[in-house]
Amino acid sequence: ARLCFRQQAALRTLGHDDYGRTLAHVRCQGQDVGTAQVRAGLAWVYAPQAQRYPHLVALQRQARASQTGLWSQPRPQAPWDYRRRHRQALSFQ
Repeated sequence: ARLCFRQQAALRTLGHDDYGRTLAHVRCQGQDVGTAQVRAGLAWVYAPQAQRYPHLVALQRQARASQTGLWSQPRPQAPWDYRRRHRQALSFQ
């Protein structure tokens, strides 16, 4: 939030996902937002796309090793695993 709050974001659109959501690289204050989030332990690297972003995998490994952000939790759960386990409950929201 500090990186982009009240800042103009630059988006480079990559396309759309299977649900019609826009996929984009986002930059605020000259910094890649996804990279900043992974470095701070605030985002997961999506496993099926990890080979395309080896720098993010390395940053996630560092955040995990230093128990930063979500990695400070005893058993962090990937968002896709959470959604799969709670699919029925989430569909009623």
